[in-house]
Amino acid sequence: MSEGIQATRMNLMRLRDRHKLAEKGHDLLQEKLDSLVIRFFEVVDTIRGLREETAVLTKKAQDALIEAQMVVGPLRMREIAFAAPEIWKIEAYESNVAGVVVPKLELEKTRDDAQTKLFYGFQDSSSQIDNTTEAYRLAIEKIVVLAETLAMLTILGEAITETKRRVNALRFILIPRLKKQIAFIEMTLEEQEREQFAQLKKIKEKLKKKAEAKHASLK
Repeated sequence: MSEGIQATRMNLMRLRDRHKLAEKGHDLLQEKLDSLVIRFFEVVDTIRGLREETAVLTKKAQDALIEAQMVVGPLRMREIAFAAPEIWKIEAYESNVAGVVVPKLELEKTRDDAQTKLFYGFQDSSSQIDNTTEAYRLAIEKIVVLAETLAMLTILGEAITETKRRVNALRFILIPRLKKQIAFIEMTLEEQEREQFAQLKKIKEKLKKKAEAKHASLK
């Protein structure tokens, strides 16, 4: 007996059904794993580009800030920074990528463009402040996209690890065990059939001899 499995035709049918289901589940999970891996490396490539773009925009924003400080002075820039109201808020949503739920971040304006410039007056200010504000806006937008994509990459990596674990469990543990159990029951049933056939053959021979002996006694 293999792992407590009784060698019956009912169990054989049940195990064959489980084996088919396991094979189908393995194939579906393998397809999902392949899709996740492809998407993972696509995101990796995207992140490379986003990091470069973010670095460029951040550098431009820093340069614009330095120029503005040179024009209006560090103290004035500090006053403007402290007086700046909330301009954006980040909204988090859920998105589906290759069957995996990932975060989706969006910047939403809380004020229109006209209102954003009202917190500092035209007096004692210059176009460099507008340039700085715009440069940081572009940098922040790109940083949010980068953060969203990095989170996606982490979640996809975790999903790949989990899916691979399930694929390996089916491939190397469950399916081989089911095959072994099926083979054991098939072999046991074949042996039982051979024994039954041999017993029937003996019974048939005995009955034949008995019939022949009875026929001979009647002569």
